[in-house]
Amino acid sequence: MCIRDSHQPLHASAFINGTYSTPKGDSGGNKYFVEDDITGQDFGNLHYLWDSGIGLLKALNERPIKASSLEYVRKVSEEIMKNYTKEHFGPLAKEKSVLKWAQESLQLANDYAYGPLNGSKVITKEYQAQAFEVIKSQLALGGYRLAQKLRDALRGQDFGQRGTILREQEGKIKFLAEGDETNEDIETEDI
Repeated sequence: MCIRDSHQPLHASAFINGTYSTPKGDSGGNKYFVEDDITGQDFGNLHYLWDSGIGLLKALNERPIKASSLEYVRKVSEEIMKNYTKEHFGPLAKEKSVLKWAQESLQLANDYAYGPLNGSKVITKEYQAQAFEVIKSQLALGGYRLAQKLRDALRGQDFGQRGTILREQEGKIKFLAEGDETNEDIETEDI
């Protein structure tokens, strides 16, 4: 599992029963095909349904990614961060252990991805609504945690022509650009 994927519950799990045997089970939902309870529409597999954010991130599946898709993701990201602030998560936002992140995702997979289905292939509107909130929460939490990992990894690194990170102040990383005659700080956006 990649560190960037550790907050997607189906990246930390595998469903095992009479249909899906060990050791890989349903391969994190990749072999677990699901459909809409009202229309019977084929959603593909459970893993894809969660990867797509129950449709929230479907625009990112297009290749090449369009500028309008990136603008959509920016707006969605802002909305998610407004509803799921860093403070919302309390001490969870500061957890640095990737193993603990994976354990949290496994629990979410049990509670929200697999548990409500109880072996069924039918995705209800209630399931979708609950999964949608878990996905938005995990996107925000993962973003905050990964941003901190990047801050920790890049603090004090020399970037040659691009500048050197000098310090972190008030949640922003300050850069001093080399060769900049004005010797002004360049500020990144809040993360």
